[in-house]
Order: sequence, then structure tokens, then C-alpha cells
Amino acid sequence: MSEVRVPEAWRQLFPESEIPFILSGILRCMIDETKRHPTEHENRITFRLWKKVRRDAILRTRPIHADLESWELGDEKGAEKAGRLDLRFIYSTRSQHPWPCFAIEAKRLHVTFPGAGWKSLVSEYVTTKQARPSEEEQGMMCFVTGRYSQGLRAGAMLGYVFDGAVDDARNAVAASIKTHAAKLRLRSGAGLALSSVVPNENRISESAHELADYVGADDLFAGRFTIYHLLAAV
Repeated sequence: MSEVRVPEAWRQLFPESEIPFILSGILRCMIDETKRHPTEHENRITFRLWKKVRRDAILRTRPIHADLESWELGDEKGAEKAGRLDLRFIYSTRSQHPWPCFAIEAKRLHVTFPGAGWKSLVSEYVTTKQARPSEEEQGMMCFVTGRYSQGLRAGAMLGYVFDGAVDDARNAVAASIKTHAAKLRLRSGAGLALSSVVPNENRISESAHELADYVGADDLFAGRFTIYHLLAAV
């Protein structure tokens, strides 16, 4: 297999072997997490999750460290901020910097608002419907547009399902991903599928994206990006 070309040579790839530990750890830490308010903002839930992750006995044995709301920089020509990562895991390579990272974007789903009623918020999770350029869209588009994925091969979405209907939320996310397949640059024939990254765990899904404009025959993995999806009832 030929060597994978990395768009941003200054940053090493995050080790795929650590991703199952991260995803399993998040699910483990979310087991007893509940919203404190019917419309609580996802940032507050993520803050409590981050504190649990920092104390998790298994994750503490891994060469990774969790950061909260870390800024991701723009291109190397300027100091523009590409966005703020809700949750970021960095992998220690000791002396070689910057350390590889794995980003997680968190969103609320199925929230009931006073005076407005129940909202699925699936559009905010997937693409957003706001009248803004695609490079400024949120949710999965943070990865698809390259803001949170430059030089990386994987990231994750974390959905907090406020009404507990996780299966319904997953089906709605899957349908929206299918509808916006071209915009999300899904790989041909791909959609939201059950992930095998953690054996015997059906709460982890994934979507496969092709972020390179051209993939040469000698570099089959260039531009491929995986988004893992974790939906948890709160």
C-alpha cells in the first residue's frame, strides 16, 4: 500500500487505534448524564461530559488528553480561526508538535422550546439551513468543508437527544444525510451505517466522505474522511 499523502504535513494523523477507546469512553461517560434544563445548551452538557472523560479510569491509561472548546486555526497564511472544537482529544508524541488531534462536534436533538414546541434540530446537526456560505455552516459541514478536518482522517458528531428517542433521531439523521449526500460529499453508495470500530456496540454509526477533488489510483485513501456518530439520550 502506498504512503498516504497528508494535506497538512505539519500535523501527523491521529492514530486510528485510539478512536475506539475515545468513542467507548464517551458512551460510558454519558450513561448517567441528563439535561439540567429542558432547553439546556449543548455546551453545558459537554462541559460535564469533559469532566467525566478526564476522570475516566480507562481513558486515563491512554496517551490521549481531552480539551474543551479549543480553537482550530485557519490556513497557514493567516491567523484566522476556523472554529472552536467542542471537544478535542490530542495524542502525545512527546517532543514532536503539534500533537495529532481528534475533534468532536456536539449538537442538541429533539428539543421542546417554550412557545415554539418540539424541534428535531436535525438540520443543525447535518448541514444547517441558515443563509450562509457552506464554509460557514455548522454540524457535519464543519468537517466536510475542511474547517475541522484538514490533515485528518476522522472526526465525530455527538448528538444529545433531549426526548430520549434515540432510534427516531438516528433515523432522521440518516434520512437527512441521504438527502444532502452531494453537499456532504458522501462516498458513492454510502450513507449512515453501523460502525464496526467497537465490536458488539450498536450505538456507534459512521458516514464516509470523499473530501478530495481528485483521488489518484496510486493513493486510494487520499481525501477519505470518516465521521463517527454517537447519539445519547439526556
